[in-house]
Amino acid sequence: MSVVIPARDSQDTIDEVLTAIIDAAGTYPWECVVVDDASDIPLRVENPDPRITVVRSDTQLFCGGARNLGLQHVRHDTVLFCDSDTLLPSNFFAAHLPLHHVAPNLITVSMRDTDDDRVHTTFTPDWLGLTRVDEPVTVRTLAETDNWRDFGFGTRLGPIGIQYVVWGHNICVSTEMARAVGFPPDYVGWGLEDNAFAAQCLARGCFVRPVLESPVHHIPHPPRSGSDAQQERELMANLVRFDRDLNAPATGVGW
Repeated sequence: MSVVIPARDSQDTIDEVLTAIIDAAGTYPWECVVVDDASDIPLRVENPDPRITVVRSDTQLFCGGARNLGLQHVRHDTVLFCDSDTLLPSNFFAAHLPLHHVAPNLITVSMRDTDDDRVHTTFTPDWLGLTRVDEPVTVRTLAETDNWRDFGFGTRLGPIGIQYVVWGHNICVSTEMARAVGFPPDYVGWGLEDNAFAAQCLARGCFVRPVLESPVHHIPHPPRSGSDAQQERELMANLVRFDRDLNAPATGVGW
């Protein structure tokens, strides 16, 4: 499996993340492409493992563009997109890879080990993405859809559809599908490029499968994405792009 990690100013977490990947890979063939997305100080990887490659962009590409750059360098049939603050458990490769060998049209995702909204969350009246929430609603996506087996074909749970359960901290998919779709390169800053990627994959016949036996861990760290106000502005701009992409005519040529 190939692992692609977009990383910007992630020096404080990247080595721990890579150590966890090596442990999780075990005897499986693997490689890791770390994309240094124009970090203020160029990223240094201390681990000398030759299967780890660092590719630097001197201009900021943001998450989607950095993942697309990393995709150009991968060699295995299955690719995992992983964040630079996400620790894989030791059984991650063993839990995910056999599923892709049986069904190459899967997207597999693991939950976080704590506070994962896909297990249980309550939405309060407001807008969630493109959907208005008029009254409080509690959603348990796994329990209410038989672990997402019954989640699809336009089904919604409260304000969310199936594309919203694919999150960027771990997305495992065939390299062929990832290259055919790619991540939208014009989403900037914070949010929704992973959901847009999932929507394209679903439209091309993919299914989303949760892998509950291999939860990932988020490493706490100081904010890297700017102020709350900046993140809100970026999210609202990406929502406009997301609305455009979901309603665009199907062309079969990605973004």
